[in-house]
Amino acid sequence: MCAEPYRRAGREPRLVGVSRPPSYEEFGVSTREYDALAVLAGGAGVAGQQVRAVARAIGLSPSATSRLLSRLRDRDLIAVQVGHRDHRTLDIQLTPAAHEVVRRGPAALERITTAAIAALSAADHDPVLVEWLRTDRP
Repeated sequence: MCAEPYRRAGREPRLVGVSRPPSYEEFGVSTREYDALAVLAGGAGVAGQQVRAVARAIGLSPSATSRLLSRLRDRDLIAVQVGHRDHRTLDIQLTPAAHEVVRRGPAALERITTAAIAALSAADHDPVLVEWLRTDRP
């Protein structure tokens, strides 16, 4: 789920009554980790991909993104090498396990979102957020 349009409108998406943000626990990754994998799967795995580009896409600082990518590397979800053409850059590739996570992610997001909306009563939610959740699907 990409919350950037909601944040640009000056509102932080949140679900009242939900104790923690939705995640892709069934895959062993957090939502931010999934977002990073999805960005990389969308073409960021090409040679010379900058950590900053991934950071911008998922809304984290470059240093936080570096730590996130290190966790993904430690769990064998990505392979990282020094860039062949420019040694200041990194070549980041998804492993087969990460490709499977990204492939199955949209269905998991649908289940997560549907369950979160269903758990809300009319008094518990922000109608703008619920409408955004219903319509902002991959």
